Amino acid sequence: VAVVVLFLLNVFFAYYSVLYGYKQGQDWQRQYLFACVTQLFVEIFINETLEVAWMNFFVPTLVSAEVHAVSAAVVASVTSLCSSSTSSDQKWTTNRNVVNMPDYLFVSTNVAKNYPTLMES
Repeated sequence: VAVVVLFLLNVFFAYYSVLYGYKQGQDWQRQYLFACVTQLFVEIFINETLEVAWMNFFVPTLVSAEVHAVSAAVVASVTSLCSSSTSSDQKWTTNRNVVNMPDYLFVSTNVAKNYPTLMES
């Protein structure tokens, strides 16, 4: 329904524009056509080109240093958390201040604890 209404409105406004141009005369119609074509070229070749250059070159260049710093910090954090030393494993298992949320939220964790002989455990 909305598509039909929009289509009919577009037809009405196009018809109204043609009638208005007919009333104004040929000189006005040529000026209007020149203004429409000029607006089209300005929109495509100036506005869109500047938008693409800004969004795809200037903005990424401005934020690249911060993105690389955050990326390095995340990699360092993941590396330190995933180190394979046994002392860190013992620290996490013996620390009573850490709440292991999968023990409370995931049924699969409780099933694996209750049936340790299953291959899936």
